[in-house]
Amino acid sequence: MKPKTHRGGLSPEKYLSKDELKQVMDYLQARVKAEIPIKGAKTDLMITRVFLGSGLRASELCDLTLQDLPTHHNKRVLYVRDGKGAVSRTVDISQILEHEISVYVNEFRFDKPPEAPLFANRNGDKYLYDTLRRKFREIGQAIKLPSSLHCHRFRHTFAIALYAKENDLLFVCQQLGHASIMTTQIYAKTTSEAARRQMEGF
Repeated sequence: MKPKTHRGGLSPEKYLSKDELKQVMDYLQARVKAEIPIKGAKTDLMITRVFLGSGLRASELCDLTLQDLPTHHNKRVLYVRDGKGAVSRTVDISQILEHEISVYVNEFRFDKPPEAPLFANRNGDKYLYDTLRRKFREIGQAIKLPSSLHCHRFRHTFAIALYAKENDLLFVCQQLGHASIMTTQIYAKTTSEAARRQMEGF
């Protein structure tokens, strides 16, 4: 199969603007402060932080176990055991996200075995994609986003922000687990701060 190529960038409804992202985070943090319920609210916030700080696919996030985390292997990476195409990889994360994961694990998952999922339902089983899909659709509806909120919008938002930092397309490709950098090129062609600055005055 030929790698995907993109002539233009992502359509606006496929990623979050700064204002939309703030809306999402403000809503989730308000739920944590209101403690309704506290574990569910903190889990929703943590899932969102992992999406935005790693660019993982929804299936990869669902598959994360405690042994894949810095709290277990003492490296500032998430280990993706079975990514797309059955390819494993490590994903670099920030020191802030590493700390947030550690706090979450110490609060809610400290007594679980290494093979236990990071995010589990009431039965102790890992989250399923449909669970995340419904969860974020409801969050998007609650804050009245104009376009449906889905997991992949976080992945796209992460990739755009990561590329904007250093314009390092290869690193973005590696972080996302793309088989070809041709697929990653779409993020270099999506509206950026630099593009907006260049268009000022027209």
